[in-house]
Amino acid sequence: MEELAVVNDTRFHSMEDRIDEYQTDFTSQFEHLDQRLGHLEEHMDQQHEEMMAYLRSVMEYYLQKTYYKTASLISNSSKASALLAGQTAEVSMLAFEYAKNLGLAFQLIDNVLDFTGTSASLGKGSLSDIRNGIITAPILFAIEEFPQLDAVVKRGLDNPADIDLVSF
Repeated sequence: MEELAVVNDTRFHSMEDRIDEYQTDFTSQFEHLDQRLGHLEEHMDQQHEEMMAYLRSVMEYYLQKTYYKTASLISNSSKASALLAGQTAEVSMLAFEYAKNLGLAFQLIDNVLDFTGTSASLGKGSLSDIRNGIITAPILFAIEEFPQLDAVVKRGLDNPADIDLVSF
Protein backbone atom coordinates (compact mmCIF):
# COMPACT_ATOMS: atom_id res chain seq x y z
CA MET A 1 0.00 0.00 0.00
CA GLU A 2 2.85 2.35 0.77
CA GLU A 3 4.33 1.63 -2.67
CA LEU A 4 1.06 2.71 -4.26
CA ALA A 5 1.03 5.89 -2.20
CA VAL A 6 4.60 6.65 -3.31
CA VAL A 7 3.70 6.01 -6.98
CA ASN A 8 0.61 8.21 -6.64
CA ASP A 9 2.63 10.84 -4.82
CA THR A 10 5.24 10.80 -7.63
CA ARG A 11 2.53 11.10 -10.26
CA PHE A 12 0.96 13.93 -8.34
CA HIS A 13 4.28 15.76 -8.13
CA SER A 14 4.92 15.02 -11.80
CA MET A 15 1.52 16.53 -12.71
CA GLU A 16 2.15 19.45 -10.42
CA ASP A 17 5.50 20.04 -12.14
CA ARG A 18 3.84 19.86 -15.57
CA ILE A 19 1.17 22.35 -14.47
CA ASP A 20 3.93 24.66 -13.21
CA GLU A 21 5.73 24.31 -16.57
CA TYR A 22 2.54 25.08 -18.48
CA GLN A 23 1.83 28.05 -16.25
CA THR A 24 5.39 29.34 -16.67
CA ASP A 25 5.19 28.84 -20.45
CA PHE A 26 1.77 30.52 -20.58
CA THR A 27 3.02 33.44 -18.49
CA SER A 28 6.06 33.78 -20.74
CA GLN A 29 3.91 33.71 -23.89
CA PHE A 30 1.48 36.19 -22.35
CA GLU A 31 4.33 38.57 -21.47
CA HIS A 32 5.72 38.21 -25.00
CA LEU A 33 2.27 38.95 -26.45
CA ASP A 34 1.90 41.93 -24.13
CA GLN A 35 5.27 43.27 -25.34
CA ARG A 36 4.22 42.78 -28.97
CA LEU A 37 0.96 44.60 -28.33
CA GLY A 38 2.92 47.43 -26.74
CA HIS A 39 5.14 47.65 -29.82
CA LEU A 40 2.09 47.58 -32.10
CA GLU A 41 0.45 50.37 -30.11
CA GLU A 42 3.63 52.45 -30.37
CA HIS A 43 3.78 51.76 -34.11
CA MET A 44 0.12 52.70 -34.54
CA ASP A 45 0.63 55.89 -32.53
CA GLN A 46 3.60 56.76 -34.75
CA GLN A 47 1.58 56.03 -37.89
CA HIS A 48 -1.27 58.16 -36.54
CA GLU A 49 1.11 61.06 -35.91
CA GLU A 50 2.58 60.68 -39.40
CA MET A 51 -0.93 60.61 -40.90
CA MET A 52 -1.92 63.74 -38.96
CA ALA A 53 1.25 65.54 -40.12
CA TYR A 54 0.51 64.47 -43.68
CA LEU A 55 -3.10 65.69 -43.39
CA ARG A 56 -1.93 69.03 -41.97
CA SER A 57 0.39 69.52 -44.92
CA VAL A 58 -2.35 68.52 -47.36
CA MET A 59 -4.77 70.91 -45.64
CA GLU A 60 -2.19 73.71 -45.85
CA TYR A 61 -1.80 72.99 -49.56
CA TYR A 62 -5.59 72.93 -49.97
CA LEU A 63 -5.93 76.31 -48.24
CA GLN A 64 -3.13 77.78 -50.34
CA LYS A 65 -4.73 76.45 -53.53
CA THR A 66 -8.09 77.78 -52.38
CA TYR A 67 -6.55 81.16 -51.70
CA TYR A 68 -5.12 81.34 -55.23
CA LYS A 69 -8.32 80.00 -56.79
CA THR A 70 -10.94 82.08 -54.99
CA ALA A 71 -9.77 84.21 -52.09
CA SER A 72 -6.94 86.05 -53.85
CA LEU A 73 -9.32 87.83 -56.22
CA ILE A 74 -11.58 88.93 -53.38
CA SER A 75 -8.77 89.89 -50.99
CA ASN A 76 -6.68 91.80 -53.51
CA SER A 77 -9.78 93.58 -54.83
CA SER A 78 -10.67 94.66 -51.30
CA LYS A 79 -7.13 95.85 -50.64
CA ALA A 80 -7.05 97.79 -53.91
CA SER A 81 -10.46 99.33 -53.15
CA ALA A 82 -9.27 100.46 -49.73
CA LEU A 83 -6.09 101.99 -51.19
CA LEU A 84 -8.01 103.70 -54.01
CA ALA A 85 -10.43 105.10 -51.42
CA GLY A 86 -7.47 106.75 -49.68
CA GLN A 87 -7.31 104.41 -46.67
CA THR A 88 -4.07 103.77 -44.81
CA ALA A 89 -1.88 100.75 -45.48
CA GLU A 90 -3.07 99.29 -42.17
CA VAL A 91 -6.74 99.59 -43.16
CA SER A 92 -6.04 98.17 -46.61
CA MET A 93 -4.29 95.16 -45.02
CA LEU A 94 -7.26 94.66 -42.70
CA ALA A 95 -9.55 94.73 -45.74
CA PHE A 96 -7.22 92.24 -47.45
CA GLU A 97 -7.24 89.82 -44.49
CA TYR A 98 -11.00 90.09 -44.01
CA ALA A 99 -11.68 89.45 -47.70
CA LYS A 100 -9.12 86.60 -47.77
CA ASN A 101 -10.98 84.84 -44.96
CA LEU A 102 -14.29 85.59 -46.65
CA GLY A 103 -13.01 84.02 -49.88
CA LEU A 104 -11.71 80.94 -48.04
CA ALA A 105 -15.03 80.58 -46.22
CA PHE A 106 -16.92 80.96 -49.50
CA GLN A 107 -14.91 78.14 -51.06
CA LEU A 108 -15.25 75.90 -48.00
CA ILE A 109 -19.03 76.34 -48.08
CA ASP A 110 -19.01 75.59 -51.81
CA ASN A 111 -17.07 72.40 -51.10
CA VAL A 112 -19.54 71.33 -48.43
CA LEU A 113 -22.47 72.10 -50.74
CA ASP A 114 -20.91 69.77 -53.30
CA PHE A 115 -21.79 66.97 -50.85
CA THR A 116 -25.05 68.29 -49.44
CA GLY A 117 -26.62 70.26 -52.29
CA THR A 118 -28.69 69.11 -55.22
CA SER A 119 -27.76 69.55 -58.86
CA ALA A 120 -30.62 72.03 -59.23
CA SER A 121 -29.50 74.20 -56.32
CA LEU A 122 -25.81 74.08 -57.26
CA GLY A 123 -26.13 74.75 -60.97
CA LYS A 124 -23.77 71.80 -61.49
CA GLY A 125 -23.81 68.13 -60.63
CA SER A 126 -23.42 67.25 -56.98
CA LEU A 127 -20.15 65.52 -56.11
CA SER A 128 -18.62 67.11 -59.21
CA ASP A 129 -15.36 67.87 -57.40
CA ILE A 130 -14.63 64.30 -56.36
CA ARG A 131 -15.90 62.95 -59.69
CA ASN A 132 -13.20 65.15 -61.24
CA GLY A 133 -10.60 63.92 -58.74
CA ILE A 134 -10.52 67.17 -56.74
CA ILE A 135 -9.92 66.53 -53.05
CA THR A 136 -11.61 69.19 -50.94
CA ALA A 137 -11.84 70.02 -47.24
CA PRO A 138 -14.81 67.73 -46.47
CA ILE A 139 -12.82 64.75 -47.71
CA LEU A 140 -9.73 65.83 -45.78
CA PHE A 141 -11.79 66.13 -42.60
CA ALA A 142 -13.36 62.73 -43.30
CA ILE A 143 -9.90 61.17 -43.69
CA GLU A 144 -8.93 62.64 -40.34
CA GLU A 145 -11.95 60.96 -38.78
CA PHE A 146 -11.76 57.75 -40.86
CA PRO A 147 -8.11 57.12 -41.82
CA GLN A 148 -9.04 54.11 -43.98
CA LEU A 149 -10.48 56.57 -46.54
CA ASP A 150 -6.95 57.75 -47.32
CA ALA A 151 -6.22 54.56 -49.27
CA VAL A 152 -9.45 55.01 -51.24
CA VAL A 153 -8.57 58.61 -52.11
CA LYS A 154 -5.00 57.69 -53.08
CA ARG A 155 -6.37 55.14 -55.58
CA GLY A 156 -7.63 58.12 -57.56
CA LEU A 157 -11.41 57.91 -57.19
CA ASP A 158 -11.80 56.47 -60.70
CA ASN A 159 -14.11 53.73 -59.45
CA PRO A 160 -17.75 54.85 -58.88
CA ALA A 161 -17.88 52.60 -55.79
CA ASP A 162 -14.99 54.59 -54.30
CA ILE A 163 -16.86 57.84 -54.94
CA ASP A 164 -19.89 56.41 -53.15
CA LEU A 165 -17.67 55.34 -50.24
CA VAL A 166 -15.98 58.74 -49.93
CA SER A 167 -19.23 60.68 -50.30
CA PHE A 168 -20.65 58.81 -47.29
